[in-house]
Amino acid sequence: MAIFFRTRRSRMRLIADLLIILVMIGLLMVVIRYNRDADTVSGQARIVDGDTIRIDGNSIRLIGIDAPEQNQQCERSGETYPCGRLATRTLRGLMNRKKLTCRGWQFDIYDRLLAVCATAEQFKRGSSMNKEMVLAGWAVSSNDYPKEQAIAKAAKRGIWAGQFVDPADWRKDNKPQDQQIVGIAKSIWQWLKNIARF
Repeated sequence: MAIFFRTRRSRMRLIADLLIILVMIGLLMVVIRYNRDADTVSGQARIVDGDTIRIDGNSIRLIGIDAPEQNQQCERSGETYPCGRLATRTLRGLMNRKKLTCRGWQFDIYDRLLAVCATAEQFKRGSSMNKEMVLAGWAVSSNDYPKEQAIAKAAKRGIWAGQFVDPADWRKDNKPQDQQIVGIAKSIWQWLKNIARF
């Protein structure tokens, strides 16, 4: 009986040690992942929508902002208007066919690089496309640009000139239930991929 107890206890200790090692490896991967250098992508951008671009096959999401979706409608003076398309047009105007440099280190569930993007002139001024979209009133800030959002809101620029549904809420309300489940699965998968990238 004592031999059986010792063997069982040894196995339990081995399992506990293996679990501790796995947790430590996981934590090490997280630390390495979040301390790595930023990814930088430069080139001529193709605008997808008000907060997403493509450069040389790389899909990039402007981090810290959320612009109205391409098909999203907003209201101003009792009339609806295509605020999503206007946000896209505004981003296109800000870029004005100039070369962009985007810097980021995380990826979202759609495998887009989450980045701050700017022209050379914007970087020199300490600005970015992200910041200027919020300042123009065609994107809401997700806590990264509160000062710029307050200025746009006070001046009633862009979407702040009327009523709008927050882009994140609009996506939720306009996404079929099965896509929401797929989105959750993609989020988990992308989180695992982000941890594993070196």
